[in-house]
Amino acid sequence: MKIARILFKPKWQDKEATVRLTAVSAEQDPELLAALPELTRSDPDARVRLAALKRLGDYERWRERSTGDADADVRRTARATYVALLCSDAASNPPLRRRISELETLSPAEVETVAISAKDRELRAAALAMATRVALLAERAITDPDQALRLAALERIGDAATLERIAERA
Repeated sequence: MKIARILFKPKWQDKEATVRLTAVSAEQDPELLAALPELTRSDPDARVRLAALKRLGDYERWRERSTGDADADVRRTARATYVALLCSDAASNPPLRRRISELETLSPAEVETVAISAKDRELRAAALAMATRVALLAERAITDPDQALRLAALERIGDAATLERIAERA
């Protein structure tokens, strides 16, 4: 068996990217599973790196690749997945305090996404405190599921016309 292993590499180590992609996406080889974290960084093909990321489903890997991958499409997909995981209440997420501190690394649009979709109230509150767009504050003043956050958003709106529109909708 060892001689065969030496002569014939596993499919996930094949020279052809399409063969590696198929293997990384589905095979259950323990060596492959152990190598997935390294494949997210070092495989020369972006599709294989992305397949390894999806297979792992790890918050830290998605965060790392969202800024550290050489391929723009992988970075874009990783960033969207990272923000979605940040907003989720997955048990594998880092502690809330750390996720709140990571808000400072997000773009204004990403902060707004967290303010709208974070499952955790405290994370939504921290994102809402960073948000500046009046239309978002008005929307949150009407639709946030938490009464205290609705009030906090409302208190930050100074424009009388916007306050009237909120009163009409409420």
